[in-house]
Amino acid sequence: MSKRQRSQVDEVDNGLIDQLYTIFTEVERTNEPTALVTFLDKGHGAQVLQAWSYYSQTSNHSKLSHSTSGVSKLIKICSYHSVLHNHGSTLIRSILESHIKIIYRCLFINRPAVTNPGIRLLSEICKFQNGRMTGELFSVFDFTLKVLPKLLTPKKDDEVTENTSAPKIRNTFIRFIHAFMKNGSSVIRKDLITQRKIITGWFKYLTADSAELIRDSFVILTDCVLKETNFMRATKVSFFNDWVLGQIARLFYRVDATEAGEVVGDLTFNFMKFLCTDSSNGVCFSDKGWYEASVSANTDGPQKARGYKIHNRLLLSCLLILRPWDDEHQLNLVLEILASSPELVAPYMKSDTMTGSFDPKLTSYWVSHTVLFSRIISLPIPANVENIVNTAAPPVGNVLENILPSPLSKTALTKCLAHESPLIRFFGVQVLLLVFKKLNAVFELYDSKSWTDDKIEVLEGVYKRLPELQTIFSSLNSCPNDNELLRTTLVQLIAVFTKYAPDMISTTSVVLPGSLVSSLEKVDILGIEVLELQGTLEIQARFIGSGKWWNKTADTPYSLFTSLLRLCTVIGDKANFVTQISELLINLSFSTMLFQQESIISPIYALLQSLSSVIDPSKVDQEQQDKIWKLIDETIARCMRSPYKYLDEYSSIRSKLDKPDGHFLSPFVVTLIEQFKFVDRTTPFETVELWLCTFIRDVCILGESWDIVNKITSDAKINGEFSTLFTVHNPESISSWNKVLAEKVDIDKIYFEFILSASNHHLQSKHQAALYPMSTYDLVATRFRILSSQSESSSVLDFLFDKIEKSIIFSNKNTKISLIKAVTSSSFWIEFFKKENRDILSRYLKLVESVFESKFSPELESLQTELNNQATSECTEQTAEIIKSSLWCLNDEQLLKIIDTPVKYLVGAATGVLSLRNIILTAKQVEKIVLMGSSDNVYKPLSLLVSKIDFESSIDVLENIINYLVGLPLLQLNQNLFLSNLITSSSAAKTLIMGKIDSLLTTGSDGLIISLASSIFKHVNSEDEKRNELLTDAAKRSYTIIIEDSDSALNTIAMDLLQNTTQYLENEQLAKLVEHLFSLSGLDSLNPSVTKIIGSASLASSSENIEAGIKKWLQKCFSWLTRRLSEDVQLNERTKDMIKALTDMFNIGISVWKYVPRTAINAMLEASSGKWISDEDIINLNLSIVKHATKTNLEYTKLFQIIINHAKNPLLYIRGYLPASLCFSMAKLISLLFHFDIQAHSNRSVQTKLLLLYSGTTRADDVTLRYVLEVVESKMTGGAVSWTNAVFSWNFGETEDDETDRRMFIETRDGFEVCISTRLLARSIKFFDPSFDKEKVTELNEDSAVFYDPNFILMVIASSNLFSATLQEDGSYIYNADIKAIVDTHALDYVIVCLSSLNKNVNSMALRILQAIASGFETSSYRDRALLRLFINKILASVMAPEATTPLLPTITATILGHLPTLLASPAHFLHPHIASFILAGPTLPRNNIPFYPALLNSTEADHVRCVSWIIEVMTYGIKTLDDIRICTRAGVWETILGLIHVPGDVYGTKVSKNPSINKRRFKDVKTLIWEFIWTAQSVANGTPTLVTRNGAIAWCEQNSTTGDNNKAKFTAARFVATSGESSTGDNDGKLAKWMNGDIEGMLERIAQFD
Repeated sequence: MSKRQRSQVDEVDNGLIDQLYTIFTEVERTNEPTALVTFLDKGHGAQVLQAWSYYSQTSNHSKLSHSTSGVSKLIKICSYHSVLHNHGSTLIRSILESHIKIIYRCLFINRPAVTNPGIRLLSEICKFQNGRMTGELFSVFDFTLKVLPKLLTPKKDDEVTENTSAPKIRNTFIRFIHAFMKNGSSVIRKDLITQRKIITGWFKYLTADSAELIRDSFVILTDCVLKETNFMRATKVSFFNDWVLGQIARLFYRVDATEAGEVVGDLTFNFMKFLCTDSSNGVCFSDKGWYEASVSANTDGPQKARGYKIHNRLLLSCLLILRPWDDEHQLNLVLEILASSPELVAPYMKSDTMTGSFDPKLTSYWVSHTVLFSRIISLPIPANVENIVNTAAPPVGNVLENILPSPLSKTALTKCLAHESPLIRFFGVQVLLLVFKKLNAVFELYDSKSWTDDKIEVLEGVYKRLPELQTIFSSLNSCPNDNELLRTTLVQLIAVFTKYAPDMISTTSVVLPGSLVSSLEKVDILGIEVLELQGTLEIQARFIGSGKWWNKTADTPYSLFTSLLRLCTVIGDKANFVTQISELLINLSFSTMLFQQESIISPIYALLQSLSSVIDPSKVDQEQQDKIWKLIDETIARCMRSPYKYLDEYSSIRSKLDKPDGHFLSPFVVTLIEQFKFVDRTTPFETVELWLCTFIRDVCILGESWDIVNKITSDAKINGEFSTLFTVHNPESISSWNKVLAEKVDIDKIYFEFILSASNHHLQSKHQAALYPMSTYDLVATRFRILSSQSESSSVLDFLFDKIEKSIIFSNKNTKISLIKAVTSSSFWIEFFKKENRDILSRYLKLVESVFESKFSPELESLQTELNNQATSECTEQTAEIIKSSLWCLNDEQLLKIIDTPVKYLVGAATGVLSLRNIILTAKQVEKIVLMGSSDNVYKPLSLLVSKIDFESSIDVLENIINYLVGLPLLQLNQNLFLSNLITSSSAAKTLIMGKIDSLLTTGSDGLIISLASSIFKHVNSEDEKRNELLTDAAKRSYTIIIEDSDSALNTIAMDLLQNTTQYLENEQLAKLVEHLFSLSGLDSLNPSVTKIIGSASLASSSENIEAGIKKWLQKCFSWLTRRLSEDVQLNERTKDMIKALTDMFNIGISVWKYVPRTAINAMLEASSGKWISDEDIINLNLSIVKHATKTNLEYTKLFQIIINHAKNPLLYIRGYLPASLCFSMAKLISLLFHFDIQAHSNRSVQTKLLLLYSGTTRADDVTLRYVLEVVESKMTGGAVSWTNAVFSWNFGETEDDETDRRMFIETRDGFEVCISTRLLARSIKFFDPSFDKEKVTELNEDSAVFYDPNFILMVIASSNLFSATLQEDGSYIYNADIKAIVDTHALDYVIVCLSSLNKNVNSMALRILQAIASGFETSSYRDRALLRLFINKILASVMAPEATTPLLPTITATILGHLPTLLASPAHFLHPHIASFILAGPTLPRNNIPFYPALLNSTEADHVRCVSWIIEVMTYGIKTLDDIRICTRAGVWETILGLIHVPGDVYGTKVSKNPSINKRRFKDVKTLIWEFIWTAQSVANGTPTLVTRNGAIAWCEQNSTTGDNNKAKFTAARFVATSGESSTGDNDGKLAKWMNGDIEGMLERIAQFD
């Protein structure tokens, strides 16, 4: 056919499509869809689709494109206008059901003019009504079409732009992917991102996309994948694999931008940063910082990469892909990843990428690497390392890589320092400075954690990589003088180097450049010279000490000592060098006699401070400054040459004082005063005099003697105005004297001066309150003011101590250490212990308690000694009252000494501290405490200790205690508690008290009888006549007290007693008592005691008066309680106690429905189920009410719906953070409400809500909910409908935190997503309970292990996507199994372990699943399928044998077998060869033997220790029944295992842990595992008799009691005795004693004697 003829045939009527486009134009112009509505109402929509279908069958691509675009636009307009929504839905369904092949045709044509409209049509279907039809498109569209990857491949002539007349097919298809992901549900998105061919095409050519398209792709990936809460992290990791990350990383080099100016490189960085560092939404798993990733010996652990076990293998791959030396964005991304995942630093530094040579070369590559290493070193210490509570430090290798990475070798760094290029030298020095900065931070951490030994290892490791100190000095000496920056950094490096390596100083011969020494003499120090000077001072402090620093040289105007002092005044506020210079001066003068060392701080601080405050170079003329420097120079020189002359002068004056003790003065001060007489007075010298007096005043405030100074200055020619200061030294004289100083400085801004002279009013003013003591120097001034203010108002003392406390608490670490050291020195507090300073001492001790938080510290040793002296000497009541709150400072021996002293004032406080420390007193000591008439507070700690004290051997002591107590007129609260605990713990005490009942009933007071009855009520047999006589008498006395209200003090204990003793009252008395309680006004009747009495009375009597009273009272209660629950934001203690009391009342059998109207009860239940739904006490109250309700009086459906639909239902939360009892109570309440109308409550909505609350575990709450779910499923309308029909997605994955932290059921728009935690599945294998039966879980057991319910989880495994079935033509099915997923998720492991269940249904399900797995090998391509298939067939052959019974396998056998599939998938595992040999050994399993146990135990390979460790650990998990113990006996396990304990320690003991080839955290030492194995066997019912009678366990314990395992042997022997009678049948009662011929006690004594 010719082209002309074909054209004529194709000329089909196009009028309908053209009419449609005309309508589009009208709609766009008017924004009114009326014409289109009319068009579609006439049925033209179907005709349009017919025309479109016709054009698809011709070869006229133009009309096909035109019509496809028309249909696409039609759907778009229908989506925009609500009136067209139904028409749009109809069109889309028609397209999907009948015309989807037209779209396929458009795609296969693969030409932009035709294909783009087809793709846009798909996009519009996705966008329709925000994704309404996306699910239907997903179910119809075939994403496996071979053409789809081709559509994503750009053509050769494509440009990176979308602004062309014919957009690229790739761009249009990516826009479709965007629309599909944005509008689809999470399940749909998940399916799309698993289409590897589409994803590969998308990312492979990512660099060909425009900036706008890349931006939109990142937005979609962020919002629809990373932030999708229903995606598990494993899903995201699978999607963003190494290859995908590599493709995205190529975009870093793009510099083009979007129209909004967003550069592609910036967009890529922001996306990758979020992807790689966000632990909530990204692919970043939380790690342990510098610690190795934790891993169990028998479960899958973290990935192993380059010798390191890490959590984030994907991120490590990403790091290796990035090229941080090429691009700043890549550099920053690397640092962000390493900061968020610190575990990656070490493997990254050890990777091939970083193992190249770092020899210095002035190239961009070398410089960029230097920057990278510098910033990696500067990364902060991980927070989880700082906050971890761990006795072990991180591995040294990991820490070293974070401080000084491996590429920075000693050779490379040495070459840097010796390089001819100053820039390379500078880079090298900067790296080393950062190393030491990081090292300092690490050392601070190690000091806080007390990791001393590890700190030494780290320091040694760093030293090995550092260049020699001599090399650094050589670099400094060869540094050009004009290169100040390099010289300064080198000086700083030497300073910090010598700080951490002081031992290198003596071995290093150094010469400092002259320019550094001369810098001390400069007057003007600017800019970088300040830093250089700081480093110089540090070097001076460490290298200088042997020279004559007190003499000036020919080249310098002053001595080094004076030059350093002068430097303080020169620098001023430019830098804080006072502390640094003071430390240097203290080091210089420490070994001399210049300054005394008895004051709180050295007088050198006063010297520096006085010079800084008086000498202002801008105000004081140079001549007077020179006089001061010369005076100091002369003083220091003379004192150093003739120190004894001035010592003798000071000593002679001191000896003439009345009380010479405590008076001291520095020889330097004596010499200074002497030399002042020779100061030139012909020229101005007032400033010299002012400084001298300021300095003398300051050293006296620090602690030197005012009296000696007054004597020495009497002939020193000091101005009289100043000399009076030394005669009368108080705040008034200082204040008047400071007027002179105020002319020189602003004393209100200097804390030291201000605190000394300010008036009380000025001191506490709002402005001055902001001043705090920020140094020990300021602290001493505060102490002086405190001692001077002892006679003033207490508010001044409170104010001053508050300043000290806040200064210590809120200061930085170094300042805090120095302040604490000063505050706790004896020089600071010794004056406070004088009698006249009691108020000060009281406040000081409170300060110490606050700062140290009542925890002893070595700094308190001197204070501890003084407190002990005060407490044990003649301690007055006033002193005791002050120091009793500080007894926590004393040690146990000192506290016991206080108890033994005859002074009673401190006994109670000392006893309280001892009880907190669990120190046991003797019976004699308790007697002494009681008989001395101690207050009631003393009995509280005694009541905690009494159960641990042996009174049985001290009957006379016990009798004295009891006689004293029963002789009291009333037992106070704590005395009552003490007596109760005494009766409970001592049968002798009980006997003695019961023997005194008759006399007490005659002579005892009401208070004594009532309190004594309260003590013995619960602790004496209820059939004891004496007990009942006492209780009857006490109840009647209590009745009288309450009725007559005769003694308000006894009213409370009387009420407490009657809560449990109303049965001892006569009916008439009981009625009168209840009537009296009902008559109480207001809230007096609404308290727990009244509630309990009324409850007891209701049970004891059913008289009409009591019934009427209870009715009125309960109605009052419910009205009050409903108001509280509705109005209160937080319940007070009274309300909480009433709720508990009412719960107890209803639980003993009192039905509230009998007394309170149903409307009131239902109102209360509704109020309590709102904001209080997570309150356990309220839930228990509701339970106690609901269980007595009937269908006619309870609004059960309303309450049921409120609870299961409540957004804060506790069962919706993470169970690990909620009390198990709360969850169980909520589940029981739901179950009760459900059973009121099973049929009405059995519907899809209820089933959905209950599934959201269910987690599938063996917890009591889950078992309770499962009962309800089973009933719902069986009773739903239309017959049983399985919830599995509503599941849209099955997810098996590892949760990130605790194995119970993820809910199992997540509701999505398309159905349920079921999430099975592989970690909890692995835990369920370890802690599998073969005897678990949901029928028996009726009560809460918080001690039981939590694992998956096998009845439920096996059903999940069978129904999940791990299996699929294909229907054959003959009606049969072929079952397919995803073997890899079954192995990786631990599903196969779990199924095997379930073969050991004692439940036949579980056995049967597990067997059928195992058979399905076996048949699935036919179509599987699993890598290790051959060996695994043999393994499964071997198990099947054994369990399907004729002699097989329930359980199909013993637990110990099933547990070992259940650990093998995962190991089979790891050929590199050390057990793999053993497992392979075991599988190939025979067709079946030996039923009564332990799989490959002998092979592992007898292995002689290098992994022998690990083999033995593994088999013992797994057998410990598996030994659950008596049958398991018997199998171990038959297999010779006990004989072998018990013998291994005697193998020398260097084979199996603690020495093995030092072997670097064995992972200490992964493998315990074998001896520890043996003990755990034995203890586990002991806990098995009837296990002890088997171990003792058949395996010689007792003799083995006695033998081991003589070894280093003595404590474990004693513990084990005691457990044998304790567990010997645990048989449920009682068959073993006395069997152990019979076996040992009655020698149980003898055996325990023999073991105990070996200590």
